[in-house]
Amino acid sequence: MASNDADASMASNDAESASMANDSELLFPEEPDPQKAATDDALQPHPDDWTSYDDAQKLAAPRGAVFETRLAASGALRELGNERYRGDDVAGARVAYERSLWQAHFDEAWVKLELTDDHRGQLFDVTVPAHLNCARCLLKTANTSEAKGHVDAALSALDDVPTTEQRRAWRAKGLLLRATCFREAGRYDDAAAALDEASALTDDAAVARARHALRQARRDARSGERAMMRGKISPPPEKRTCVVS
Repeated sequence: MASNDADASMASNDAESASMANDSELLFPEEPDPQKAATDDALQPHPDDWTSYDDAQKLAAPRGAVFETRLAASGALRELGNERYRGDDVAGARVAYERSLWQAHFDEAWVKLELTDDHRGQLFDVTVPAHLNCARCLLKTANTSEAKGHVDAALSALDDVPTTEQRRAWRAKGLLLRATCFREAGRYDDAAAALDEASALTDDAAVARARHALRQARRDARSGERAMMRGKISPPPEKRTCVVS
């Protein structure tokens, strides 16, 4: 009898666990993955096998099982994004950059704990420019918050690898883009601080242009505030719906 009671109790617990699991699945459904949905597993993962593929097929290629294959695919898709960007196809470029990042996405803990310094550097040399280029596309569509997310990801990756001449140039570009994000969000002091960091890395004319744009934005903001105080215009509606953190 005791054995039967124990079996019944175990069966009840199993049923309860299954019910709780089902409830959990209902409460927290799996987030849709548009990149996974766009994947055609019948295609080849390595770009060496893409010679007959059109752009749509390249963008639908699956992830490979080998680290180097994933990086090669990511680099090829970033170059596709560059071609589209040069052709003024900003939306198409962003699609390619995002797919490039998807190809080179690995579990963060695995990257930090399992990859060698050399492999980590190889990975970030692929993902950092893709993040920065994706941010450029987003800024052209005034998506400041998401753009800053890509910039922050790029700069964070650069903090985790030794500095090279190329990585130094990427850091300067990232800081310029961060300054743009802050300026567009009205965070002028933070924008100025980012430009100060960038100027220590490069004497590029882009820094001077960014400082000029920041001064103009501040003047425009002060002019708008003075006009509002004089009652000449009504307070404008809030234009930004995203918060840059």
